[in-house]
Amino acid sequence: MSSSHCVCCDIVIRMPIPQSWVHIFRKKKRFGQTSVKSATKKSGKIKKGSNHPSLLETSVGVAKYEHAFGAIVWRIPKLPEKNHYGNSNHIFMCHLTMANSQYIPKTFQQKAHVEFTMPHSTASKTIIRSLSITNERAPEKRVRYSARYEYMVNIENHYLALGGETEDDPTGCSLQ
Repeated sequence: MSSSHCVCCDIVIRMPIPQSWVHIFRKKKRFGQTSVKSATKKSGKIKKGSNHPSLLETSVGVAKYEHAFGAIVWRIPKLPEKNHYGNSNHIFMCHLTMANSQYIPKTFQQKAHVEFTMPHSTASKTIIRSLSITNERAPEKRVRYSARYEYMVNIENHYLALGGETEDDPTGCSLQ
């Protein structure tokens, strides 16, 4: 199979956030609360930045806070996208403006969860040559290959000291 046919579907990347930050990603509606959704922009516009950045920005897919996971979930339906080549970078950016009363917890979950499906492939490269079925009805003559992958990826925290703070005490630092 050529690399142009290597497609990933239903990509989900979950990045945990501290419980004290949940209110930043929620907004009030008439009948309760809802999550803030990402703005989709081209990669170059996200890298360049803007005067009024959105809270969440993605170059592909949709990102939002999902309470069930206690994380920001970035969902991408399919990569590579139609009419795009496979080796392109995709960006997710979260712009947080923290008040003085808010703080960066010293510890919170340090792993992101990544999962995706690759249709028409198998992880073991196994191919079914023949299949015997004992059944009175004639079976459908079709085999569907699919592989599902799940990863836990370490998150690196980098603190930028603001003012006279030290990097050991992240309460007055910004997280990147």
